Amino acid sequence: VTNLWKERDMEGMRRISREMSLVNLIVGSFLFLLIWVNLDNIFSLMPGSYSDGRYVFLFLGLARVMDMYSGLNGTILVTSKKYRYDFTFSLMLVALTVASNALLIPRWGMTGAALATMITVLAYNAIRIASVWKFYRIQPFALSDLLVVALAAGCIGASALVPPMGHFIADGLIRSALVAALYGGAVYSLKLSPEINRTIGRPLSRLGIRCDCTGPGGPGRLRQTRPRRSRSQQASSLRFPHSPDSGINRPVKSTHRPATAPKPNGAWNGRNPEAA
Repeated sequence: VTNLWKERDMEGMRRISREMSLVNLIVGSFLFLLIWVNLDNIFSLMPGSYSDGRYVFLFLGLARVMDMYSGLNGTILVTSKKYRYDFTFSLMLVALTVASNALLIPRWGMTGAALATMITVLAYNAIRIASVWKFYRIQPFALSDLLVVALAAGCIGASALVPPMGHFIADGLIRSALVAALYGGAVYSLKLSPEINRTIGRPLSRLGIRCDCTGPGGPGRLRQTRPRRSRSQQASSLRFPHSPDSGINRPVKSTHRPATAPKPNGAWNGRNPEAA
């Protein structure tokens, strides 16, 4: 971000802000899903008095996902000439935290504390986002991001259809595998994030599978790459350029340079033989 400010590359700033926001939303939603579908297994290891912690995690988890989704707005604001505004926003955050906790904790206890935290985090990020948009016309959101939210909600519904297993470890493994397969497969096949697709494509390419991850729309095509030649085949192609293993069908260019013809004035290569 600092280098982009030095170059005054506002288009690059918008691009990196958008990419980071989308990646953070996908990764944050995936982590939230893994914990949410396994909350019953986690609480089965705790006393019954901790059952209200489900809503605590819900509010804190949503607050964390939204904080990640806000992207680089805080970094952009702090590294810009408007950095003084961030100090003012921090003071407002402290005041809002105290007020919301004083209002909600007496009513709902630890659930109220979690709700107060979510409210303050959302308000703080909303002010930052509005300020960056007002000063620099940069915002990291897109309407297509709602598809990520829909995928997360669908995975929660699919996990709810799975009946409880006999053991919490088996139950957790099955639910986690189901969420990872559905959510990860949908994100990859729909190409929601080119960065994530490239990250997944690297280990696939090492296995000899190449994926067209950057094409517009539609799932990427997986195809087997050409197998690597052995060292003996490579050495054979160097000794015999026209062999089938070399893959070269063009003739070898000659390195012999013909002698230069004498010039009309009798000079040879710029020198007169009579003068010599």
